[in-house]
Amino acid sequence: MDKSYVLAHTGRYLNMSIDSWVKKRFPESRKITDDTELKKTLLDILVAFDTFCRHHDIPYYLASGTCLGAVRHGGFIPWDDDIDVRIPRPHYRRFLDLSSSPIEGRYQVLSMETSRTHIYPFAKLVDTRTICIEQRIRKNYDYGLWVDIFPVDGCADPDGKEFRANRRRIKKLRGYLGWASTAVYASDSWIKTIPRLIGVLVCKLIGPSFFLRKIVSLAERYDYDSCDFVSLAVWGYGERECTRKEIVSDFIETSFEGHSFFIPKRSDEYLSRMYGDYMTPPPESDRVYRHILSAYWKKGGES
Repeated sequence: MDKSYVLAHTGRYLNMSIDSWVKKRFPESRKITDDTELKKTLLDILVAFDTFCRHHDIPYYLASGTCLGAVRHGGFIPWDDDIDVRIPRPHYRRFLDLSSSPIEGRYQVLSMETSRTHIYPFAKLVDTRTICIEQRIRKNYDYGLWVDIFPVDGCADPDGKEFRANRRRIKKLRGYLGWASTAVYASDSWIKTIPRLIGVLVCKLIGPSFFLRKIVSLAERYDYDSCDFVSLAVWGYGERECTRKEIVSDFIETSFEGHSFFIPKRSDEYLSRMYGDYMTPPPESDRVYRHILSAYWKKGGES
């Protein structure tokens, strides 16, 4: 059976396209079809985040593809459509406490600590004037355009069994979390699909918040300040995300789309561990958008 065949969907809008669903909820919305407009909106969120963190003395750095884009392209990777930043866990908690009210009146922090419908073990700074439906996520979990804000946690030595065991537990919980919150389930055969659907139904009955709490509990078991190694424990790429703390403890400013933001001072070591030969772009066949599915302005949001 073709994987594109829709086997199950627990949302309210089983057969509706995303555009139809958005038009039903937001009749006067306008779809963002221009890549420049989309990235300008994301950049505005990042500028607001940077201003807020500087004002409150909260350390952060551009991470993953955003850091790579700053170093290699001076801005967005041309085929990327998201922004990632990281904050050490102690300051991440303070950031959440300080950002309970909207930032600049239009940007709202969503996290498992502040929103009952949030389905990620990290925060998002969302432009409330927009609507954005992410790939494979149920439509009733719609967000506005966002910047991802990840906590950095302490961790065990990445070469040891303890790190790998904790990583396996979190990875398994992330799979269950995906089942509890994703939209479509398909497989190559009914033999694989039936047990998967049973697992999905069980996870949905339990709910995303249970798995979120378990993931964060495992991530926080190592104190950030007392660890020699740190990682993006709640998400990320496993061992590649784990590095000595001193590599991502000091920051310098660099240009990203004409604005100044922070990256690790030892960004070469950080990016080399993440991507290897990071200054060489991937083959054109791999230069595809992987995150945002559809984005829209709400009525009056553009003004």
